[in-house]
Amino acid sequence: MKKVYLLAPFLSVFLLLQGCSVKSISHGSEITDQQIAQIEDGKTTKSDIFVQFGNPSKVMDGEKAFFYSWTRGSKNSFLGIGAGSAYSYSLVVIFDDKGVVKSHKLTRGATDSAVNVGD
Repeated sequence: MKKVYLLAPFLSVFLLLQGCSVKSISHGSEITDQQIAQIEDGKTTKSDIFVQFGNPSKVMDGEKAFFYSWTRGSKNSFLGIGAGSAYSYSLVVIFDDKGVVKSHKLTRGATDSAVNVGD
């Protein structure tokens, strides 16, 4: 009977740890601040953007606007209940009629840590 009492705490900890998980959230190809700094309005071309960043996540206005989006974060759960946080980034590049960068902007957003982040 003493063996059962000695094993009970170890078994309890083992079962609790089986219900814990941490999951990484990663969507899209990340673009660094250093890469964005290389974009020069009035000089960088659409070809340069393709070579540097690849295909955009979204194209609008007859290929005059390219959008690149990515998300990074994590999700924690315990016994199936949890929350997480994620940071979303969007780079928009606007081209003139000649295919030269007219303007570009990076936006960043974050979810609240109490928000449930899906898989």
